[in-house]
Amino acid sequence: MILQTLSVIHNILAKLSMIQNKRNGVDIVNKSDIIGQNNKLDFLERIARMYYLFDMTQSEVATQMGIGRSSVARFLKEAKEENVVRFLISSNTGNARRVDLENKLVNKYKLIDAIVVKEDVNSLYESTVVNYLNTTIINMLNQV
Repeated sequence: MILQTLSVIHNILAKLSMIQNKRNGVDIVNKSDIIGQNNKLDFLERIARMYYLFDMTQSEVATQMGIGRSSVARFLKEAKEENVVRFLISSNTGNARRVDLENKLVNKYKLIDAIVVKEDVNSLYESTVVNYLNTTIINMLNQV
């Protein structure tokens, strides 16, 4: 709840700042000024925070930071590479899967994804398959 409130406040302040800057005819910020003021990791952290925590679009981040949208994408990728951003995916069915075999199948047959489930691990077989199919179907429908 607090994070959502901070996100809303940040977005409102960012938009007010952009409106004010446009009224005054002022350039928002020069990229070299940003990097000169902060070290690279702080800069990447700021970009990542705006995008991942405050749910700003890449275009909104670009406008706020005074850089191009493609630069935002590049900086987000760099933030992952520099371990500024790390993802944790938790799964209650992780013990039921054979990720090693899944990876082998994906690589050998050039698949997009695969699922291999251990036989009857505390009855997680069905829930593992159902969860996987639900996620896959939702993702496919969102792409249509």
